[in-house]
Amino acid sequence: MLDRLTRRAFLALAATAASTAALPALGQVDDALAFVRSLYKLKALWSDVEANRRLYLTPDFAAVIDENDQYGDDLDYTVDYDPLVQAQDWDDLRDFKLTPENAADGKATVKASFVNLDRPTTVRFELVKTADGWRVADLYNSDGASLRQEYQDLNMRAKAAAAKN
Repeated sequence: MLDRLTRRAFLALAATAASTAALPALGQVDDALAFVRSLYKLKALWSDVEANRRLYLTPDFAAVIDENDQYGDDLDYTVDYDPLVQAQDWDDLRDFKLTPENAADGKATVKASFVNLDRPTTVRFELVKTADGWRVADLYNSDGASLRQEYQDLNMRAKAAAAKN
């Protein structure tokens, strides 16, 4: 009898410890989901993110876009679509769903999936928790292409073109 109680007590203690350890991760996931949801509530979506990039992007990601602003007059070196919807135009996003893919140590990945203008779309957010809250470190289209890398490539091409002139 004592042996069973000991095992039961141990299992109860282990279950309590495991659930207590998971609580911060669950809160972290909920916060990350709420942050991504807030991006999709912005009236102009990515345009609002760019206009207030310090509120939504990590400093490193914001710096890449800051650099790209230098070439904003030349459409060859700008992102000409809304990365949050992966399209130039959008309507009501149907079947909108956010799915946490992982969260640990102040980082999270959240997948947004929806239908825009009859086109199923997926966007993955790489998030980092800063002292000011969650920020987007990068986002990826359904093919896995990085928006940060796209901006960096545009910046490199613009620099190379400027060097030729």
